[in-house]
Amino acid sequence: MPLGIIFKIYTIMTDEQKFAAIIDRTKIEKLDMEPEYISIMVIISYLEKMADLKIVECGFKMTPTGRSVAAICEEFDWKPSNSDIFNFVTDMVDEADKSAFAYIIIKYRDDREGLLTAISTFKSENPVTENPPEENI
Repeated sequence: MPLGIIFKIYTIMTDEQKFAAIIDRTKIEKLDMEPEYISIMVIISYLEKMADLKIVECGFKMTPTGRSVAAICEEFDWKPSNSDIFNFVTDMVDEADKSAFAYIIIKYRDDREGLLTAISTFKSENPVTENPPEENI
């Protein structure tokens, strides 16, 4: 079956069907796994990828098993809900950074290429140096 057809099948699956398929593919006991936990692994995967691109700092390090689960989640188009993201940010991020982290995670989830393009454009137009020029006040 061509990959495009497989992707379309995954996008029309319900979240429950995706979750069951992810559990089946990972061979993890369903009793040990909840959809929220899968979402946390996907969020951490997003953060690791953004950290590799020097967009954020990530205090988490996924295990090879976690990376495998996150890759399978991506294959099944599993996306953490806004609620999952807000819960993660509430539990894991300093108060002053919560809104910014929630925004950037949601933006990465919904429009990865747009976010990366916007950041790349901003960086090229606004280089940060150790001695920035003084602006006229």
